[in-house]
Amino acid sequence: RAVYALALALVAVSKIVHEIVIRADIYEEEDFSVNTYGFNFFDGILKVESYKNMEHGLKCVTGVEGGRIVELVLHFLLDVLQSCVSMANMSSDNVVSVAQLARENVKAGVEKLEELKALLTGTKLKEMGESSRIIHFFDSFMYRPLVGNAPMRKVAFLKPLESIPILSSKLSEIEWAACELLLVGSSLGQIRRMLNCFSERKINVIARSLMVLNLYFDNKFLGQHDMQHLVAQDMIQLEGAPEALLAGIYGQALLGRLAKPVYDMLKLFLLNRNRQQAYLDAAMIPDWAALQQEARAVDLNYCMEQQIPTSSPPYFSEYVLYNLLELMDHYIALGLELSLYVGHHDLATAYWYREALLSSLVNTRMAMQSQKFKARQDKLHQETKSKGKKRGANKAKKNHTGTQTKADLNDEFDLLLMTLKRNLCRGSSRFIAALSQAELLLPDSFEFTTNEIRFSKRFQPFACAATPKPLTYNDFLVGSDYTKVKQSDLLAATADSFTTAKVNVDMMLTKYAQVDSWSITEEKMGALAKVCVGNSVYLMKLSRQVNDGGSAIDENVHFDFETNVEFCIIKLV
Repeated sequence: RAVYALALALVAVSKIVHEIVIRADIYEEEDFSVNTYGFNFFDGILKVESYKNMEHGLKCVTGVEGGRIVELVLHFLLDVLQSCVSMANMSSDNVVSVAQLARENVKAGVEKLEELKALLTGTKLKEMGESSRIIHFFDSFMYRPLVGNAPMRKVAFLKPLESIPILSSKLSEIEWAACELLLVGSSLGQIRRMLNCFSERKINVIARSLMVLNLYFDNKFLGQHDMQHLVAQDMIQLEGAPEALLAGIYGQALLGRLAKPVYDMLKLFLLNRNRQQAYLDAAMIPDWAALQQEARAVDLNYCMEQQIPTSSPPYFSEYVLYNLLELMDHYIALGLELSLYVGHHDLATAYWYREALLSSLVNTRMAMQSQKFKARQDKLHQETKSKGKKRGANKAKKNHTGTQTKADLNDEFDLLLMTLKRNLCRGSSRFIAALSQAELLLPDSFEFTTNEIRFSKRFQPFACAATPKPLTYNDFLVGSDYTKVKQSDLLAATADSFTTAKVNVDMMLTKYAQVDSWSITEEKMGALAKVCVGNSVYLMKLSRQVNDGGSAIDENVHFDFETNVEFCIIKLV
């Protein structure tokens, strides 16, 4: 009965995982194989009778000598089964309670794996070789006559002690990612930071699929929030958008129009990291670019209705531009991470273009932030003026401008992170230009293409946007032309960029305890600091050779992305 219960539990877990991944429909061939080659799961495996058989099998081994290992395995499978079934069938009435219960089940499952590992460590296990029976039981070629010439995946088995830590890590991702998103995600900014963190950490397809299933259901985001209200609150938090604009007929209509692109933008972070760029190119960037004209029309209509100058802050236009710039920056960042920019010239164009985008992003974010604080001061001034308490008003205003919310601190931290990345891009592009000036990097030569064609193809998705204006290859040539700049001045300017970036990292480390940890991990900040210091060291080496009048021709240039996947250490070896 214990073996029968284990088999039932294993098939049940396999079935629910298969259903979750199929329903979420974000898997790729490198994530998950949904093909069962004509073999169907037992239809009644998830019914009450099956659970009773599993529990009965559990009772058979409880307290039996030598049965603790089987008991732990069966307990673990039941915990996973209950977590997946409950999270895959949520309703808006029980989101928090189900998420909390699922988190407890996952924690219990991880604890049982740790106990199982301890038991197996003290047990003499027979090494699992090719002749082991279990290998034959799961041989991928056993049913070869039934599947014809269909390609079969080669099953790879690990030893029990090697597989338990991996299984524990994958299971924990359901707890700190899928469950945490439902329990903590309350604002659009916080949710965006969390999903971006999950994407960078490359969590497994099961946890990502559970999050997609629960991202929007029962006509509510995460089953708890009205989507239009979330977008409106995000605009208020980022730029202090007036309630008259958001509550107006055209404002409400555009908020409804923004709901789907915002949802797609958040869902983007749950896709396979290797496939996000294609989705950005095909759908996301064109959708947000098309929204610019609608946003401009709503802003203009609001100015006419309120009889205010057309030079007033264009709230919807800035909000759309801000999200579009973030998507464009994410597009280039993915290309750097996936090593799609080959050679020093491609890297120079990527860092140069990304610096331009980040500069626009920082300027837009700073303008939005100043508008937000000005709107808060104006609102406070009106409230206190209506009460007619001048002394109290001045005191309240002083307290208001000196106090920031947790969301404000997170926004400022994000702005500092954008500034850091901009300085790193600026330093990297200038470093490559300095190496070219020192003749350590030679121009590329192609037989069937040109650098201009490569540039236009790499950044073609940006051509659909009216703002920011798409940059051309001629813009790159002009912007990266340092022929009239002294080599010593170029090296000094490059060193300043990396020094400023290191200062940005230090400031972020001092503020890290005050903000959410979802924006960036301490480990990644440490890696970015190493990039700053490493590039400064090799830049100093190049400067010393140039200042001494020596030649650096014998040096070889190596672009090292091992420390960080987006920003390289340019080494002279």
